[in-house]
Amino acid sequence: MPNPNRNQRTPVGISKTKFVVYIREDFMSEVREEDERSDVYVETIQHRAGSGLIEAVLISDIAKQNRRLENLSLSENASRKVEVWTLHADNGERENCLFWGEIVAQQIAIRNGSEAQLLIARVLPYHFGEPLKGIPTWGSFSTEPEVVDHDLEFNPVINQKLLFNKLEVDPEGFQTPGQYADISLPMDPEVFNDADANLVKDALGGTLEEWSLVDIVETLIWWNNENETNIKNLPRDGLESRISDPPRVTDLILPRENYLPSTLDLVLQPYGFNWYVEIFVDEAGNNSQRTIEIYKRGDGTKKTIDLQNVGEDYNRILSNLEETILDIDISTLANRVTGQSALIQNEVTAELWRAWDQNDDGNQDHNDANNPIGRKLAASEGADYFRLRDEIVTAELGSNYLLKRRPMEDCLTLRDGERIPPLLQYSDDDGGTWNDAPQNWAFRPLKNEIGVYFTDFNEDGNAIPDEVLDADIRFRITCTITSDKRHTYTKQADDSPNSNDLELVMDLSNRFQIRKRMDSGEFASVLTGDVDEQDDEAALEEFVDSVGLNEQSAQVTAELPLHGILTDYRIGDLITEIRGRNISLNRNSRSSSQKRYLQIVGIKYANLQKQNTILTVAPYDM
Repeated sequence: MPNPNRNQRTPVGISKTKFVVYIREDFMSEVREEDERSDVYVETIQHRAGSGLIEAVLISDIAKQNRRLENLSLSENASRKVEVWTLHADNGERENCLFWGEIVAQQIAIRNGSEAQLLIARVLPYHFGEPLKGIPTWGSFSTEPEVVDHDLEFNPVINQKLLFNKLEVDPEGFQTPGQYADISLPMDPEVFNDADANLVKDALGGTLEEWSLVDIVETLIWWNNENETNIKNLPRDGLESRISDPPRVTDLILPRENYLPSTLDLVLQPYGFNWYVEIFVDEAGNNSQRTIEIYKRGDGTKKTIDLQNVGEDYNRILSNLEETILDIDISTLANRVTGQSALIQNEVTAELWRAWDQNDDGNQDHNDANNPIGRKLAASEGADYFRLRDEIVTAELGSNYLLKRRPMEDCLTLRDGERIPPLLQYSDDDGGTWNDAPQNWAFRPLKNEIGVYFTDFNEDGNAIPDEVLDADIRFRITCTITSDKRHTYTKQADDSPNSNDLELVMDLSNRFQIRKRMDSGEFASVLTGDVDEQDDEAALEEFVDSVGLNEQSAQVTAELPLHGILTDYRIGDLITEIRGRNISLNRNSRSSSQKRYLQIVGIKYANLQKQNTILTVAPYDM
C-alpha cells in the first residue's frame, strides 16, 4: 500500500494532490511496489504537443536518504525508468499516471549547508523505435522490399507532374516481412513509370495509387515503431477517426535520419493536425500505457476556465484561474490573401517555319550539321524569325504567353499510360491532311524553343528530308509548353480585426498545378484520347479561403495557471472563455460568424510552494 503521507509539498488550506514516484533500474519491465522512492519529490511535469514530448523535474532528498553527496559519478541515477502517479484523495490508491520516461540528466547542488540532487527525466525520440535511414520500397527483383538510401517521397511532383507512388502488393513468390504486412510502401514513381521497368511492374502487379494523409502516417508509425516497445501506435480505424477531412497531400518529402517524433511534426502540422503522447492506465489499473494521440488543430473538446467577477467574495470553486496575461497581436493579419498556382501549362499545336533566310534556299549542305539551312524548323513564338521569310507568322499563343522562346516538353496526351514526346507532322496538301513524321527522319527538339533540327542521314543518304526542302510542304508540332501566368485567387477578409490594407501572397506552386490541352483557337491541340491533365483551381481557392479565415483571427497566446493539479484538461482541448469575467477567447471579431478559440498545446503540473496546472494555449494556426 503506498504511503498516503508522502510528497505533501503544497501549503495547507488548499486541497493537495499527492504523488508517488517510482524509479526502476530495468527500463524494460513494469514498475513494482519496491521501486517506490519516498525520498524523491516531484517539482514539475510538463506535457507538450508534437516532438516537445514530456519532461519531469524531480528532487532527490539527500538528507532523507541519510547520505551525503560524495563518491558519485555521472552514471548515478542515469538511464533509469521513472513513473509518477497521483493518489486518490480518499483511499490513497494510485489513480492517474502523469509521467513515464527515462532519467537523462541531473544537477547536483551543495550550498548553504544543504545538499540536493535534481533529476530530469524525459520521453525521448528513441523511445519511438529506430530513426529513418531510408525507406522500404519495391523496385527490384529482390524477394522482399529493400531499404533504399533516399529521402521519403509521397505523391511527388516531377517536372510539374503529380505522380502517385503508393503500392499495395503481396505478389506470389515475394516475401512480406512482418513490418510490411499491413501497410503500403512507397515506390519510386520514375522506376514504376519507366518503360524499362515493365518487368518489375509485371512481377509486382497492382497499380500505383494516391497517398492519403492517413496512409502516410500509418506507414511511418508502423515502419518506425513496429514493436511498440514503449509507446503504442494508433490502429488504422483510430487514425481515420482522428485525421478527418485532411487536405490532399502533394510533393511531401521527408528527410532521412529523423526519429518518428520529428517526422510526425513534418507530416501532420502543415496539414492542420498535431500529436502528443497520451499516458493512461490499463484496464486493470495496475500499469501505465502510452500511445500516440492525434488531434485536429482547431477542433477539440470545448472547455472553460473560471475567474470570479470583480467585487465578488473569493470562492475557489468559482475561480480556478489564479492569474493570466493575454498577448493579443493583430499587426500581421492580412485583409487580403492571394494564392498562386504553378505556372499554367498547355498542350498546343503550332505551325513550324523554315528558320533560315529565304535567300539561302538551295544552299543546304547534307554534310555540315552546323548549317541550319534545310535543317531548322521553328514556330517563331519569340517573334525573332519573321524577318527571315515572307511567309513566317509569329506564334502569338495568347494572353498567358509573352513573346519569347519556350522549351518544349512531352505532350499531355498519353499512350499506354505514358506521355508521348513532341509529335512532328507534315502536310503535302496545304493542311488538308497531316501525316506523322516518318521514323527514318533523324531530328532532335530544339533546346529552348518550339521546333526541330534535322541531324543525321536518313535511308536515302540525305541528312535533310526532301519534304523540308519543298516549299509547298507545311509542318507542325504538338507539345506542352509553360506559360507566364499562374492561376491567382484572392480572398478578401472583410471581418479581420486589422483595418489596415495588408495583403498576404502565397506561392503554392508545389501544391497546385494546372495543365490542360488548349482546346480552342489557332493553337488548339490536334490530339485526342487519354490525357494527363490536372486542374487544381478549385482546390487552390478552397485552400486560400481557409487561410483567409485564419487571417481574420487575432494572434493570442497565454499561460493560464490554475489552482491545484487538474487532470481533466487535455492537449488539443479548446478554451472558449474565462467564465465569471465574461472574457471570450474567440480570436475573431464579433462580426464574424466563425468562432476560433485558443487550443491547449502544453500542460505543466507544478508542485512547488503551491500546486498549479499551467495551460499553455495558442492559436492553432501558428
